[in-house]
Amino acid sequence: MSLSDVAVDIPMEINKLINLQRLILADNHIENLPMDLGKLQFLKVVTLDGNRITTLPDELGQLVRLEQLSISGNLLTHLPETIGSLRNLVLLNVSNNKLKFLPESIGSCCSLEELQGDGNSIEVLPASICNLIHLKSLCLNNNNLKQVSSLHFAC
Repeated sequence: MSLSDVAVDIPMEINKLINLQRLILADNHIENLPMDLGKLQFLKVVTLDGNRITTLPDELGQLVRLEQLSISGNLLTHLPETIGSLRNLVLLNVSNNKLKFLPESIGSCCSLEELQGDGNSIEVLPASICNLIHLKSLCLNNNNLKQVSSLHFAC
């Protein structure tokens, strides 16, 4: 399903699309995600770049088959702790939001290979990032990181 460049509210009835694997709603005017999004158990790809989303529902953690989550260019100030339940997540793109930190639970995303967090206000990385043994790419340009030396000692 793809609806790009259109002002749209995601209807609550989206939970009826039980076999949906890809949800691409980039460059719209979406501000909120329905709680029922977590019921789409077969979702593998979610792309919500370029919207006006301020928070992600905790139910996002129920998307246990999710492999790619791209939510860059929104207004996120934090990620839910339940993001750590996404054990199959390979790509997480949270670039160009308003994040000041990444949750400690991010270290539980054991399949994560690429973490893009450019253009936020991240000041410190959680020690749990050392648990991401499959991580191949960590992009944190244009943040407020003061040091990464403590991360070296934690790993």
